Amino acid sequence: MPDFNRTIINGRICSVPRYFRTNEGTAGVEFTLVSGKKFETKAGKAVDDTLYLDCKVFGKKAETISRYLGKGTVMLACGRLRMDKWFGELERKFSKIKMVLEDFEVIKTVSPETTAAMPELDQPPPRDSSEFE
Repeated sequence: MPDFNRTIINGRICSVPRYFRTNEGTAGVEFTLVSGKKFETKAGKAVDDTLYLDCKVFGKKAETISRYLGKGTVMLACGRLRMDKWFGELERKFSKIKMVLEDFEVIKTVSPETTAAMPELDQPPPRDSSEFE
């Protein structure tokens, strides 16, 4: 049976999406998605189980996220998990699980006032209104 790597997560964008271009010129966006659950143990102790997941998306979907979505947006993200590996100081090995988005659905966006107050870091140039004509 072939391997199956598919993840679906509902969460909130908790970092300003960072726009970039690959060496080949493909648009990309990186951001962190947070998803959490609050529950009570049998002993009555309140527990906050929170997951922070770094995400990457490429192509038209990346351009859409960088232009229209921001910190605070609630989304349903679908994609695959990937492990990045690298060496740090003194040849120490590091690794981190990331999600590569293949599709997403916006559940709730943030207000324009909130979006306007967010700093724009490495964002693409403003869109030309003629592209919608």
